[in-house]
Amino acid sequence: MELGVFSSFIGTARVPVENLVFPEQDDFANATTLRERLPVEKKVQRMQEIYRLEGCRPLERRNYLPAKVSRKDLEHVAGASSIILGDSSQSAREPPLLRLQINVRIIALQGLHRVEAAKRSGSSTWWSVELYDDDISAAACHALRNEFENASCFSDGHVFKEIQEREVMGDDAGKRRWLSRLTSSKRAILGRVLKRRAISQALYALHGIPGLWEDSDGFNIGVLHKMLAIMSDEELVHYLSNICKVYLAIVGSKSLLKFVDHATVKHIELRVPGLSQQDDDFITGALRQGLIFSQFPENEKPQLLDNLRRVNELIPSLYTFRLDFKYLRPCALVMKRLFMPSQPFNTVRQAARYAFKERNDMTHTSFAQQFLQLYLHIMRNVFELSEDTPLVEQNHRQIQPKPEDPRKWHELAIEAQALGFNSLQIDAILRSDPDEAHARNSLLSARNPSYFTYDPQEFDTFVQALKQMYKSARPYHKSMSTPTMTTSGLGEALARRCGRQFSASYDSDSEHLQLSIIQSLPQKNNDITSLFVRQSVVRAFFSLDDPEQSGQNNPNTSRNDLQENLNNLDTSRMEIEKERDEADSMHLDTEIQSADNTSQAQVILATRQAEDTQMVNSVSPPGTSAENVRSQLSERLVAPSQPLESGALIRVGETSIVPPSSNKGQEVTGDSGTPSATKRVASDDQLIVRSPSKKQLTLISEPTIQIFTPREGQWVLAKDCSEAEIITEIQGIRNLNPTIELTIFDAQGRAIGMDECFVIALSDQRKVYIADKFPSSLTLEIEDIL
Repeated sequence: MELGVFSSFIGTARVPVENLVFPEQDDFANATTLRERLPVEKKVQRMQEIYRLEGCRPLERRNYLPAKVSRKDLEHVAGASSIILGDSSQSAREPPLLRLQINVRIIALQGLHRVEAAKRSGSSTWWSVELYDDDISAAACHALRNEFENASCFSDGHVFKEIQEREVMGDDAGKRRWLSRLTSSKRAILGRVLKRRAISQALYALHGIPGLWEDSDGFNIGVLHKMLAIMSDEELVHYLSNICKVYLAIVGSKSLLKFVDHATVKHIELRVPGLSQQDDDFITGALRQGLIFSQFPENEKPQLLDNLRRVNELIPSLYTFRLDFKYLRPCALVMKRLFMPSQPFNTVRQAARYAFKERNDMTHTSFAQQFLQLYLHIMRNVFELSEDTPLVEQNHRQIQPKPEDPRKWHELAIEAQALGFNSLQIDAILRSDPDEAHARNSLLSARNPSYFTYDPQEFDTFVQALKQMYKSARPYHKSMSTPTMTTSGLGEALARRCGRQFSASYDSDSEHLQLSIIQSLPQKNNDITSLFVRQSVVRAFFSLDDPEQSGQNNPNTSRNDLQENLNNLDTSRMEIEKERDEADSMHLDTEIQSADNTSQAQVILATRQAEDTQMVNSVSPPGTSAENVRSQLSERLVAPSQPLESGALIRVGETSIVPPSSNKGQEVTGDSGTPSATKRVASDDQLIVRSPSKKQLTLISEPTIQIFTPREGQWVLAKDCSEAEIITEIQGIRNLNPTIELTIFDAQGRAIGMDECFVIALSDQRKVYIADKFPSSLTLEIEDIL
């Protein structure tokens, strides 16, 4: 700030709000012909709402207003009250209250709406101001005004970060103060986000990277409701987790994340120095000039540069997250229509997982892989499956939205079924005939039904004839271009590396959106192409690690290192559980437990199964019997190879706890790791049985999260699944055990929500436990488990 500002400073005081006047910006230096600004009603009302929620707080230093006044008038008042306004000791005490004549004007340079709101609401009759001599220059006045605006304006990211941190600390008053800075609509959206635990906690895990939150163009609370609406929490969480992984890989240690400032993020985002020599040269130069990582320890910078040169994906940020969501959104909405997730499914992936059935002819596949394959099919055809349009190339004509193509939807349903998915929506699409519908519409549009009519028998004949004509058309097979992800020439501009796809890129890259290409890793070249951008965005939202395929190298060699670094994250992020929703009360079927003997329990079970059959009949699609639906749900279960223990009941999806799948014949040990605790996990083809006098628990496991179940007094491994599949695997167990209410516990025995399992995947203790009630302890003793 210029020297004139400091030389004109008088001191700080409290002045009556009636003496404050607010000039137009051009009249700061004109005390004779001052034109007063008029308040904007909407802004005044918002400030009144803030005062109602937070209080007025005119004494807080951040709320002081810059103002100027005649030194002569002020000295007269100050002399009368024996107060020296320029005394530096004032900063340690409350500013003095000046009792001014009504004709004395204090010209405030900013703060019109907060003072007007205070007048109307009666919140305060005075305000704290920093007083400057009225001979201050116009340039200094503008500098003060701009400084006030910058200090008073916080980005959405900054506000969101402060709110989350206040929530974790249990600082309700501080949380309310920061919430008051948001509009009512943004507060409502934020409340919904905080209830989506997986997304909320993935954002919380990024708090340690300050540069991500200071970008006013990055995090935007106002669009988060659109993210929640697509019901794709797992994909959004994967992207956010990937941001953390990439920056951890770059700096090499959690303790060094604090040096990632705003300037660094803006310079390196969307760069890929591991594959683009152009980006490598830019980042190398920026680091040497101090434009990025300016506060980073000098002795660490050589390793930092090496780490940057190993990054083989577009460096993400919250800004790229917001824009790349625009690419995912239309694809996710198509997927949502295929599976129509509803209770008990909270996301599209959960509903799709339940609709997935692995067939015998599917070798070396998994749900995650098939789900990604289906997404890639949608990405290749998204503008025919929806009314969305690509971005228009420069100097090209605007693209008009087109109606959805029923034939493309039919092809999508065929692809979904081939990949192992089946749902009521997919069945309905397959039963439709797009050629017949098109033929009927063609005949009716040719002759307006308001004026013409067809003979009913002839009409059907004409429709069939048109269908035959359509079938005579031969598909045009154009030669597939060679996919290239890097180029020796000019590559994809930064502005085109995130967000919605441009029309030329869609036309050239769609055919290459195949799993094998997405999994490949190109060689470094001068720059990257638009196809690499598609690959990088897909990999940001989806995990390519397939736990069911052994011996396959990870296409991105840095992924394992990134995951290892992520495992070292401070688990304090889990403290956000302070305000989590109450866990559902979990218990076994009380009627079964209260049965006097096995025969009575079997009667109860039979009654429940009959009720279940009636329920399945009521929701089965046309032409599908309830027995067929039941057989699909329980076809894994066969008679046990060993005789049943006395009093045991055979349960088919009723009250026994059945994992959707498990590792057949796998030997595992309990948490103690002792060989004597080794047990054999139940195979997929084994029927789970239990005694009605005992309680059964189940536990789950995966490459990232382990899920265990106690059998015969011992925790055993029930399932391996990736972090993206954890929720659907747990829900699958619940769906196969509809009458048992199960609770999820972490390694400390705390009940957690399903979404919180994502945080478990990011911690050192990657284990979850499923039980019908809270166990007294997670020991290996049978008395504490059963």
